[in-house]
Amino acid sequence: MGSRESIAPEELAVADEGSRERLLGGPLPVARRLPARGILLFVILSLNFILYFDRGAVVGSLMAIRADAKILGARLALTDAQSGLLFSGFIVGYMLSCPLFVALAVRFGFKRVILISLSVWASACIATALAWSYGSLLGSRLVAGVGEAAFISFAMTTTDNIAPVARRTTWIGAFYAMVPLGMAVGIAIGGFVGGKGPLFAGMPAWRGVFLAEVGVAIPILALFALVPSTFYKKPSTEGEREGEAGSVEAAFVSLPAAFTGLLRNADYALLIAGFCVFSFVATALSVWGIPMLMEGPLRLEGGPAAALIGGATALCGVGGALLGGGLVDLLGGSQGDPGLAKCLWFNQSMLAIAIPCGLLAFLQHTLWKFLILFIVAMFTLFLVTAPVNACILTIVPPTIRPYAIAISVFLLHAVGDFPSPTFVGMLSDRFGRQCRLHTDEAACHANRSERCCWRPISHTDHAWQCWYEVQLRNALLITFSLLLVTLLCWNRVYHRVRARIGSAVGIPLPNEDLGNGTAAE
Repeated sequence: MGSRESIAPEELAVADEGSRERLLGGPLPVARRLPARGILLFVILSLNFILYFDRGAVVGSLMAIRADAKILGARLALTDAQSGLLFSGFIVGYMLSCPLFVALAVRFGFKRVILISLSVWASACIATALAWSYGSLLGSRLVAGVGEAAFISFAMTTTDNIAPVARRTTWIGAFYAMVPLGMAVGIAIGGFVGGKGPLFAGMPAWRGVFLAEVGVAIPILALFALVPSTFYKKPSTEGEREGEAGSVEAAFVSLPAAFTGLLRNADYALLIAGFCVFSFVATALSVWGIPMLMEGPLRLEGGPAAALIGGATALCGVGGALLGGGLVDLLGGSQGDPGLAKCLWFNQSMLAIAIPCGLLAFLQHTLWKFLILFIVAMFTLFLVTAPVNACILTIVPPTIRPYAIAISVFLLHAVGDFPSPTFVGMLSDRFGRQCRLHTDEAACHANRSERCCWRPISHTDHAWQCWYEVQLRNALLITFSLLLVTLLCWNRVYHRVRARIGSAVGIPLPNEDLGNGTAAE
């Protein structure tokens, strides 16, 4: 049996798990074997589901929250801005804390920091249920975002570390499938329970949802605490994926050094730039999709519009995340530059389908045509969820993967989620400025070529206003077309990766066969 140092990196990179045990002269660490890694995957998926259930529960309970006497205080009602701040405050705490928790974990240990942060999250959820004013509710949501941040940064890298090589992208897809699933279930339960009467002692039913989610999370957190710290210390030998036969543990680097290294990584920068635009578009669709169906040419009622957008997002999100990871694994996996090239090729192919289908969907005046094109566009967009996150993990050195995830989370929210709804709203207002000049119904309908229509400002107001029928649709058309920027960024990374592969094997690039990750002779 050869020593670890004498084993060729190529042997480790292509060996299955049993072969690697023989090559390395002994069994793999416990983190690489079932049932331990299966239990850990269950814990990670369950916690991810609960965390996104919490986000969805706020959305579903929002109308009940706005009617809660304690939250209202002396107000007659919460404004839309105050309601929206409950979500924005959460995201602020979440995105600012991600890089900080990575730095703390390097010093104090992953497991300890994750457990502390999740305990903070649970305490914040209890505080949400017991909130005595709008200010206390807002503060508890901000703290909940802080508590959630550490888990997200390390759960993804831990999933990557424990995943079988042949199913790596599938496991990543399972992790991200919990996002739309948890949100959808949270919205449904929050909305259903929020509409019920008081629970006990006059406590509104919506508060019970947040107490219940903590009760469900506690045994899973206890199981999480029993998992050996080996899982969270440092990345295992990455020779299996990177072609490096290194030591079992690799030294972590500081936050400034990691950030500098990521800035110098052109592939990472381009990948995240494209992903930020992707997030920008996805957020715009989630926020403005329902109003567009109600105000645009299709003229749907609120219930059917919400069911269509919500159902399509949940089903396409879960199915796309799982299937996308599985398809990439069937193509040969996502390890190393060959795997990276496969992921990027797959992502570009899906965008090439999604972009025209989405643009055509917005132009439809018939519901069934819109529905078919919209579902195809949404499903193909969600298919890239697992592959693009696998790219983030593959494209950076193992020692800074947690930083890469944390910084990507920060940028996706800061550049993608935050400005997107406001940008689309301003663009829509710009399109509708001519119609808003008409102050009465007769003037609004006088020139049909302007496609102006006389509508109530909201379902509860008696005030009416002249709207441009397709102003929101046009704004979303322009926003959706920004996915071309994502396609260009990822295409550039793809060609850089191909160049590295061609340089390594000395084979002309045009004949490369990406189906099996090697170049054709």
